[in-house]
Amino acid sequence: MRAEWNASDNVDGYSVRIYEGKDGEWTDTGFGYDLDKDTTAVDMALTVGGNGVRVNENGDTAESVPAENLLPDKTYKVGVRAYKNRKTESITVRKPNPQANFFLNIHLWI
Repeated sequence: MRAEWNASDNVDGYSVRIYEGKDGEWTDTGFGYDLDKDTTAVDMALTVGGNGVRVNENGDTAESVPAENLLPDKTYKVGVRAYKNRKTESITVRKPNPQANFFLNIHLWI
């Protein structure tokens, strides 16, 4: 899947997310990327199957686990949102840029 968009002014990056159609609503699958402000395209393989890695909370051990994956024969959308980081005392908050949202319909087949 390839998605490309025009750069937005005064942004710090782009959030690319994959949405799945469920019961007439689009639900965030939890899959996606955060990209820097100079990246205005992604070329990613939407795959199914495989394994993921689970790391314990101390970060000192890891184990292979079945990965949560996109499912075959489903329709997905890709959404891109520009964001601007705003610093407040000790945290960084992402402020969406509503003019930079778009969706791309995709269908995954195996």
